[in-house]
Amino acid sequence: MTPPSADRSKGRNDLKRQIRQLESIAALSGGIAHDYNNLLTAIMGNLSLAMEHVTPGSPLATFLEQALSASRSAKTLTRRLITFSKGGQLEKSPTDIVHLVENVAAFSLSGSNINIQIGANEGIWPAQVDFQQIGQALHNLMINAAEAMPKGGTVFIDFENVTINGGNSILSAGRYVNIAIRDQGMGIPAEHIEKIFDPYFSTKNRGASKGTGLGLSISHSIITKHGGEITVCSRTGVGSTFHVLLPADTGPQPIVPEKPQRNERYPGKPVHGKGKSWSWTMKP
Repeated sequence: MTPPSADRSKGRNDLKRQIRQLESIAALSGGIAHDYNNLLTAIMGNLSLAMEHVTPGSPLATFLEQALSASRSAKTLTRRLITFSKGGQLEKSPTDIVHLVENVAAFSLSGSNINIQIGANEGIWPAQVDFQQIGQALHNLMINAAEAMPKGGTVFIDFENVTINGGNSILSAGRYVNIAIRDQGMGIPAEHIEKIFDPYFSTKNRGASKGTGLGLSISHSIITKHGGEITVCSRTGVGSTFHVLLPADTGPQPIVPEKPQRNERYPGKPVHGKGKSWSWTMKP
């Protein structure tokens, strides 16, 4: 029988190997994405100029517009690759992570057949994060949960304050906020768990999905660069739970505007995925 300490050591080594692999792929994809982005800029510029010299509504104008539209989609993909490769410069600040998650979930699942149920969250520490980048990472996780439940269901989101004292964790000792995002999908087969954060890997049918297989990789990259960690637990036929650990702010708690009371008369009632006004904006 393998001793528990050996299992923990193997797990840490596997995680480190996965991180090194992702970093190598990120460096390669980032260089290619920058070069490709420069080429697309020239292509789009010339397409725009060509459209000024054709008759609006003509077949040629239609073809040029279609080419320009495809170029815009390609440019969006290159921005995602650049985000995956380096994540941009982090601008961290104390953030009400509960409020951010609620807003991202409402935005990401708006208009879908997915419900959102938020667990108890009083006293959760603010997180020290880049508001926009963590918003992007959380958005990808919400979309992944929705795609796992094409016939509808509920996304359950729970929060917990966690203190890590070092030891067996690869994270630095300190305070963290754990965000658990659970779906009711079909789950991830055991043989795919280790690959779930690999770029372009997807368990979904590409013919039915417009996904690129980059969403979870980008989330992993952003969260890791914050000094955090993302892991997944899954059971086939039951669903998957993604755990996101983010560093908590260690300074005095910021004064935040009082949030409107939700479901006071019906505690625990699911919150449906309807849009609402908020200030976070997604950046590809």
